[in-house]
Amino acid sequence: MAIIGVSTLLFSAQLIVSTSFAQEEGQEPPAYEHLKQLEPFVGKWQGKFDPPGNAPLGTITVTTAWVGNKSYLYSEVLYTPDGMDAVLNQGNTMIGYNWKTKSVHAWEFGWVTQTSMPVVVTENKMMMEGGEVFSRNENRTPKTTTVELTDPNTIVTTSHHLKNGQRVAYEHLTLKRIE
Repeated sequence: MAIIGVSTLLFSAQLIVSTSFAQEEGQEPPAYEHLKQLEPFVGKWQGKFDPPGNAPLGTITVTTAWVGNKSYLYSEVLYTPDGMDAVLNQGNTMIGYNWKTKSVHAWEFGWVTQTSMPVVVTENKMMMEGGEVFSRNENRTPKTTTVELTDPNTIVTTSHHLKNGQRVAYEHLTLKRIE
């Protein structure tokens, strides 16, 4: 948990600095202009989750909001096993515009892994693919996550890892807007 806290703190400091520099006169338009297609994903979402391995069935709650004067989209993911009142696992994702590469990018901080990956954004869909995976588990490989808004109140996410050169699905969620 300390690693997530330190990573998030350092990233927050970078967010404040990069947001102020990005809006100087003569610069590109604000980051939001590159990210505004993600506006429909803002909100609070919830769905059932059957995690891989031996973890119990539970509920995933995802809260997504703009931060840094709409320079970043921040998502907090909470997993609560059925029959428990406490959150068992938490992850965070920041999506922003990378001024150096002139592309949208995601930074994901989870319980076991941290991931940095490019994001392709189309109308009502984003795909985060490849990138670097930093993990306590040696068997983690680059992943692909697709998040699609199938209607204004439903998001479907699908994630895959590469294993022996093949894409292996490990997560499929349907989340409904609750706020």
